[in-house]
Order: sequence, then C-alpha cells, then structure tokens
Amino acid sequence: MKQHKIILWVVTLVLILAGVGLYVLARTQRMASLQAGYAEDHYDSLLWAVHVLDVGQGDAIFVELPDGIQILVDGGVDNTVLSRLSDVMMPWDRSIDYIVISHPHADHINGLIEVLDRFDVANVVIDNVVYDSVPYEILKERVIHEGAVIIDPDDEDRLVHGRVVVDVIYPSPEIVVATGENINEKSTVLKIDDGTNSILLTGDAGDVVEEKIGALVGDIDVLKVGHHGSTYGTSREFLNEIDPELAVISVGEGNEYHHPHKSTLKRLTDFGVDVFRTDLHGTVSIEFFADRYEVDHSM
Repeated sequence: MKQHKIILWVVTLVLILAGVGLYVLARTQRMASLQAGYAEDHYDSLLWAVHVLDVGQGDAIFVELPDGIQILVDGGVDNTVLSRLSDVMMPWDRSIDYIVISHPHADHINGLIEVLDRFDVANVVIDNVVYDSVPYEILKERVIHEGAVIIDPDDEDRLVHGRVVVDVIYPSPEIVVATGENINEKSTVLKIDDGTNSILLTGDAGDVVEEKIGALVGDIDVLKVGHHGSTYGTSREFLNEIDPELAVISVGEGNEYHHPHKSTLKRLTDFGVDVFRTDLHGTVSIEFFADRYEVDHSM
C-alpha cells in the first residue's frame, strides 16, 4: 500500500511539473514574440496585447508592447489585481515600466498600493487632481517612496514611441472640459495604435469628455467602455465618431450600480459592436498581430 502511495505521489508530481513546464514554455514563446517586435515578413508574429483584467467592480488593464514594455492602467479596488497579473506575467517578472492612474477613485487605485510594494515600477503617470481620500494619499506616498519618474499627463502627448505608440488623448492643454467636481471626467484617456490596429482606454470618462475627444480619436478597433458601461457615457455621437468593432466592459458581477446599463448595451448593439464583459467572460485579452487582432477570455 505504501509503495502504491509513493508511485501515485511521484506521478502527480510529474504531471504538475509537466503542466508548469508547458505553461512557462508557452509564456516564454509569447514573450519572445513581443520582445522581438514587428518584422515585415512575419505577419503571424504577435505584436502587442491588452488584457482587461477581471478585478470585479473596477478597472485594471495590463498592456504588453514590443521590446517588452509593460504598462498597468489602474489597479482595481483591492489586491485581486495581483493574482490577475500572475495570469499574464512570467512568475519571475517583478518589474513594470509604466503605471497609469486614470483618476483617484478607489475602484481604480486601491490595488495599486500593493503593486507598488511588490513590483519595481519605472514610471508613474498621475494627474494633479485634488481628491480627498485616504487610499489616494497612501498611493501618492508609495509613488514617491518607489522613486519612479512621475509623469503629468498634461505634459505628454505621446507616452510611448515606437512601432506601437501610446498617446495621451486627455487631459491636454488644447482640450478644455468643464468637469466641475466630477472626478470621472478628469480620467486620463489613452489611445494605443500600431498603424493598423488601435484601442482606446477611457478610464471613467463620460459624455462630457467624449464630446471633446471623439473627432480627435477617430476610428478605432477596440473600445474599453468608460465608467463600467454606465448610462452617462458611450453616447451615440461618440460611437459614430470612433466606430469601434469591439468593446470591453470592466464590471463586477451583480454590482450595486447595475452596470453596465441596458441603454449603453443597446447603443453598442445598435452600432454592431461585439461586446465582452469581465463579469461574464473573466479577463478579456486582445492580441494584436500585424494584420488582425484576436480575442480570448478566461471564462
């Protein structure tokens, strides 16, 4: 009986190690493709990827660019972001090139406090927004302690240069928006574009910002829907200007805000946009190739 238990234990261990080995091999090959970047004669090479992480009712988006550049946009409401990052990063990878804080609401920043503790972060993009909250004050202290380069999005038109560019659409000195006390409308908006494929990351920006930036953004392929699909954004006018094919909504299952709102979903449907939701599909990954993009999800 004892011998049988030993054999069973050995077989189980071998299967676990084999599974880990296959996972690491797949991730290594994938990362190698991103590290290699774009080559004109390799149209099947993965160029870049965006993962809208399933962090419940909040936002956390992990971006992988050529040359191994990694960007984390927001971090969700708690430390769930850490386990989600482990799904898309190599186990030994403990560095992130950019953290972008779209705006200081808890469902976007709380998880970043622990991320800054566990990862070496080179740059932090944070707007000079006045907002009174304990997590926001703690986060700002951690950013200073990290020693990262602090970037004001007001001062940057292009965050990342190269084959794939990351542009700061908003805030911008050229765009005047009467936001009042609405922190959502102060959200940093990013557009990532390789000349063929593009995605717009909107934070919690709503109608007020959309009205100002739609024509500037132009046609895109993928939209990260603003403010978790609330009724105060993703207007028909905005959709008409940006004409997305795919939309991803970061939202928690059974949330108290009833996001995404049925009117927002109807507008997306009316425009023929394919919709993925983290409450239904888990983490949604969009992989961009030279001639196409592909969508995968964890559920």
